[in-house]
Amino acid sequence: MTARTKDEWQAIMDAKAASPLSNVDFCRQHNIPIQTFYYQRHARCLCKPQNKKRLLATAKVEPKLMSAPTSVVVQTHHAQVSLSSQCDPLWLAAFDYLMHVLEKSIEPDCNVESLMPWNVKLG
Repeated sequence: MTARTKDEWQAIMDAKAASPLSNVDFCRQHNIPIQTFYYQRHARCLCKPQNKKRLLATAKVEPKLMSAPTSVVVQTHHAQVSLSSQCDPLWLAAFDYLMHVLEKSIEPDCNVESLMPWNVKLG
């Protein structure tokens, strides 16, 4: 087996993107173990979501006036989070960042570097 550099793997990924061949046929033609190809593709965030549906969180907001301390409920298709209205703003910022990373990391053209905390601008 031949050890390849990052640039060589990027050239292989670019060639595959331009190729009409299936992943298996492409790897067979280029003498690349299919599991190695999948590992390298995953390492570059070039995977496409298996399910065509977007896995984005949606929230239904129904404003209510309350005089006593209350909570905010964020609900998605699969989960519900109840947050105290007196929740620490720093915790909420971290939660917002994590939700952003989860949303962006499933995109086919995911750039991991852009998801680092020092590169993300929320708001």
